[in-house]
Amino acid sequence: MRVAVLGAGIQGCCLALELASRDVQVDLYDRNHQPFTQASLLNEAKIHLGFFYGNEPSMLTARVVMQGALTFVPMLRNLLGDGVDSLPVSQPYIYAVHRDSFLSAEQMKAHLNKTSELLVECGVMAKDYFGVHPGKPIEDLTKSEERFNRT
Repeated sequence: MRVAVLGAGIQGCCLALELASRDVQVDLYDRNHQPFTQASLLNEAKIHLGFFYGNEPSMLTARVVMQGALTFVPMLRNLLGDGVDSLPVSQPYIYAVHRDSFLSAEQMKAHLNKTSELLVECGVMAKDYFGVHPGKPIEDLTKSEERFNRT
């Protein structure tokens, strides 16, 4: 069998490697001359766990994004071995809620806590995700960080 994979970003390259490991002939195509030059480059290689969807009370998008993010490290480990554990990771996010935001700071914090609870529910371990352990409690910086309280 021969398969064409369109896009040489993180997902396209991983898919091509996975197929090749199963003895499938793969042609990898991208409109650029180098891999990882579009979204894989511009999003700083951040793979998040669904924390961004604060205005979706159903948590459906957060669950889907989380499932994808949690399959990424095991997939890379399968393709690249334990060297994956030494890859550099980004720093944790700091979420700032503008005073005119659709959601209040309290609503956003509630969403972040719900997302963290989903991670605990899934039994996520630090080795399942790049970066800081995802079960770390949400820290409220409002009072301790005056830079967020400018008028």
